[in-house]
Amino acid sequence: PRWLALHWNLSASADALDLRHLEGFPRAIADLVVGTRLSELHLTVSSGRWDRSWGASPSPVAAGALLWAWLPSVNEVRAWQLVQRSLSALLSVSLTDASEPAGDDASSLAAHFPRSSITSKTESAMRLRLGVSAREVVCNENIAAWLQLWACRDDAGVAALLSAGPLRERLMAARHLALRLDLERYCLPPRFEGEHSSIGAVSTDKRCRERLMLRLSLTAVVEADKGEWLAATIERATEGTHSELGRTSREGVLLACPLTRSSRLQLQLPVGVSLS
Repeated sequence: PRWLALHWNLSASADALDLRHLEGFPRAIADLVVGTRLSELHLTVSSGRWDRSWGASPSPVAAGALLWAWLPSVNEVRAWQLVQRSLSALLSVSLTDASEPAGDDASSLAAHFPRSSITSKTESAMRLRLGVSAREVVCNENIAAWLQLWACRDDAGVAALLSAGPLRERLMAARHLALRLDLERYCLPPRFEGEHSSIGAVSTDKRCRERLMLRLSLTAVVEADKGEWLAATIERATEGTHSELGRTSREGVLLACPLTRSSRLQLQLPVGVSLS
């Protein structure tokens, strides 16, 4: 069979020092940051393995569920429990029973899961916590919950392609399916305020302002067939009325999410697959 790789990458940012004005950043994640004072966290949940014959994965993940976070050492245990409970509820994933790998000390784990965030906290003030649940798989409820974190849900933007329909059905039979959530802090110097800088940008300016960056990604490999289902998915997402947003799409136009700076859809179809 011919395989088609699909990848969604959604991102939102907020001022890490003032979470009263969130714009498109999800309130539930902001509350988790306030409640734990975490530096960063990462969660991946996957079903099936990525086959090397497909080339490089756009978002490599481990099998099952993997959760890891850098938390303040002063309240590490309480913060870790809150992270597990909160993400379990938000994404319908069982994380409270996730176990930490046996036989690995803190230093060896930190080498495999280094901090990528730029924060005002010293390395010694933060502790790495990690949990693994190899039996966890991606289900329809996970995707629905994952979409609830996005500013426009599945009403507009590229996420509209994931609303209930032919593609959603294909995802449940995917050869490989993975959800990812990455939350990091990055430095935005005053001269760049109002713009996005790269995560991890280092500035010697002491007034450098911390921001939060949330990235939500979904990767799937599905059987391509002749592409009729993909054409039906795009047609469904580009027609009809999005009443919650108070806007009506025009035929053949995928509405951008009005709460985001940009929405981009890129298609690179296998040979023999078309949308016509």
